[in-house]
Amino acid sequence: MFNALGNYIMTIKYPAESANETAVPVCSPHCSDKVDAHYLLNGRHFCKLCKKVILKRDHHCFFTGNCIGNKNMRYFIMFCIYTSCTCLYSLVLGVAFLTVEYSISFENPLTFLTLLPLSTGYFFMGTISGLQLFLVLMLYVWLGIGLVCAGFCCQQVLLVARGQTWCQMQRGQLVENRSPWRSNLKDVFGTRWILGLIMPVQTVEMCSEDTDGQKQD
Repeated sequence: MFNALGNYIMTIKYPAESANETAVPVCSPHCSDKVDAHYLLNGRHFCKLCKKVILKRDHHCFFTGNCIGNKNMRYFIMFCIYTSCTCLYSLVLGVAFLTVEYSISFENPLTFLTLLPLSTGYFFMGTISGLQLFLVLMLYVWLGIGLVCAGFCCQQVLLVARGQTWCQMQRGQLVENRSPWRSNLKDVFGTRWILGLIMPVQTVEMCSEDTDGQKQD
């Protein structure tokens, strides 16, 4: 839980915006770009939601309120990993608690599918308490959030290993001069990636990509 919260804060603390960008394009309401960001040059995008230029923009995350790019991708992935683990661990504890306290057996796979509708009906009939219904409802919430975060994590790790972003995949843009997958993962997770698994700390040196991008323009 601490790591999930810590990486969430780091995702917001290190935005992916370009600090040295001076010219911000004005987006027309009738923009022909189908996605929510303009592609500029050198891997930079102008996000229509943030109204900022983002370096190696992947997507705009509404949960964090900012764009996910090269500076905070690692924290976003770690946030998804630990959130998924926390939810699935809570799911196991919830199932164990209902089994011990209320003698609900989960040996039959259909038990989990019918648990919520049956519990709702029993609650309105006055057979079970509100606490038991709340615990049953939370089982489905934990399962849903855990699977969604796990899916996000697998997708982002695959894109990082390919050296591609969600924006590029959406536009059908292939990566030229693709680097080896080990090098791509190292660029995002750094050389001290094991330390990043234990605690939410910065494991990648902050480089002057903004300055390099401006020079190439």
